[in-house]
Amino acid sequence: MLELLASDRRDASKEALVFVQQFDRDTIADLVRAGLATTQRVILKAGDKVVEVVRITITKAGQQAIEG
Repeated sequence: MLELLASDRRDASKEALVFVQQFDRDTIADLVRAGLATTQRVILKAGDKVVEVVRITITKAGQQAIEG
């Protein structure tokens, strides 16, 4: 999951949406608690509907973990 978060946002957006659905909240929470990722709640308007999404971003520590 960290590799996906580290990839180019424009290329990863659609893939990430599908991919992240395979992870449970505990996995994402573990990455956040470990300082490897952050989350941010975002309110978006989709047509006439308002949708709340959570944006997951890799941190510098997460990037370093990938690089070894």
